[in-house]
Amino acid sequence: MGWTGIDAGWKNNASSRQVCLEKATWFGDKVVRAAWRGNHWYYAVREDHGAVSGGVVLAERRKEGFRIWWYFKDLGENDAPYFYQCPKTILDCLSETKNECALEWRAACRRK
Repeated sequence: MGWTGIDAGWKNNASSRQVCLEKATWFGDKVVRAAWRGNHWYYAVREDHGAVSGGVVLAERRKEGFRIWWYFKDLGENDAPYFYQCPKTILDCLSETKNECALEWRAACRRK
């Protein structure tokens, strides 16, 4: 559950939204719905077996020396992310689950 970094290089002026959307293919799954809350990208993705699951990607831009780096941390709902601003429109897209962490995260998001 570490951070993934990419050298922004030629994208020094890009926003986290632009970079994250370009890198959205890392899911390998189809993004059903997504929304930004600050530097947190909440998403619903359709997995290979058809279920729709959710989560959040944290995005940071850091300057290290003369280079700009983008860092991302993907937290699926089964990881019980400690970020609860997922919009109801995304929560409503998610498939039923029996995973306790996911259920608690969804409930916490609905309370916020």
